Amino acid sequence: MNIKEKKEQLGKLHYQMEDAAKRAEKAGEIHNSEEWNKWTDDYQVISKEIEQAEAQRDFLAKNAEKVEEPIKKDAKKNQKEKYNDAFNDFLRHGTDMEPENKQVLRGGAVDDNLEKRTTAQSTTVGKGGYTIPTEMANHIETAETYYGGMLTPGLCTTINTNSGGTLNYPLVDDTSNSGFLLTEATNAETSATDIDFTQGTLNAYKFTSGLVRISSELLYDSAFDIGSWLADQLAIRYNRAKNTDLTTGSGSSRPKGVVDASSAQESLAKRSISLADIRNLLYSIDKVYRNRGTFMFHDSTEKLIMALQQSSTYNENVSLWQPSFKDGLPSTILGKPYIVNNDMAEVPTTGLTAAKVILFGDFSKYVIRNVQPLAVKRFDELFGATDQVAYVLLGRFDGDLMVASTCYPIGHGYMATT
Repeated sequence: MNIKEKKEQLGKLHYQMEDAAKRAEKAGEIHNSEEWNKWTDDYQVISKEIEQAEAQRDFLAKNAEKVEEPIKKDAKKNQKEKYNDAFNDFLRHGTDMEPENKQVLRGGAVDDNLEKRTTAQSTTVGKGGYTIPTEMANHIETAETYYGGMLTPGLCTTINTNSGGTLNYPLVDDTSNSGFLLTEATNAETSATDIDFTQGTLNAYKFTSGLVRISSELLYDSAFDIGSWLADQLAIRYNRAKNTDLTTGSGSSRPKGVVDASSAQESLAKRSISLADIRNLLYSIDKVYRNRGTFMFHDSTEKLIMALQQSSTYNENVSLWQPSFKDGLPSTILGKPYIVNNDMAEVPTTGLTAAKVILFGDFSKYVIRNVQPLAVKRFDELFGATDQVAYVLLGRFDGDLMVASTCYPIGHGYMATT
């Protein structure tokens, strides 16, 4: 089933749910919960299938290259292809790789067209590690979208640096100053007000995918695409860890996640979320940030918000939750897009806890700093007894909400405890 067919399926399900909700409301009843839960479960499954299919389509479109006539292809391999071949040789054979490929990875030129590479890689990843080639690094970066809301392309501001020293990020708060009418009593020189700059800082915390093992049978099978397989396995682990810290990191010797960096704005009801709660959170953010605002919450919270659509208090004239059936247009809540992030806390079903379960605001003010390049290391002896080779991905990043004043761009709703 293609994306268009899935969207049509999603549209039919939505109208089925909407019709049932209206009929139940007209009769003064709540629609059958068991059937409604099945519909919302189906809706979320289909939505995620569409999201993944669109991400795969966009990745292929972004990385597609024009097919050229393969005349003397092997003799005319460019630097990128040579490095990819050399890296795959390293993945398969480690230090027993071909001398020419070892020369490519260490910076020696095979011909005049080969880009020079430095030997300083060892200071980043340790002896025996190599930076990941462009295609594989792009694959890992693209795979981020599958493993968490904070890695959604275009949501946060991303900065890539080639070194890991402390990065000072300039901030300015000029909201208390304004222009003025130029008269004889006031002039541009005596009434001028300087713009005061402050700065935030971003560090470079090292994260690892953890060891990924592969059997020698697959490793030396020439038909097995080890580069693509390894990129998938490393991306899953690395990006899950990355999303978790960018969401809930404490900021103490690690990134400060957006949840802790956000400002407390709205106390929600105990163990539930109402339309009033969502509206109050939206309007607790300054209009300049609200206009660019996005909601973020756990998958189960999305289900609760969808259920408000068919409650007896739902006003059909209020566009609370509206799904999207068009490419490139997100589903919305009160007209604002939302991101599902399963590293967010869930609405508790029992007990009382001040869990921060929903965010809203301008996520472009959250800055993610990536230190390039990503690197991989190979371990030949560690699992030699089981005839396996282990790999690990190493990367450095940091993240924080860059705020210049007490007017916070992102707020959170937290559960009431009394």
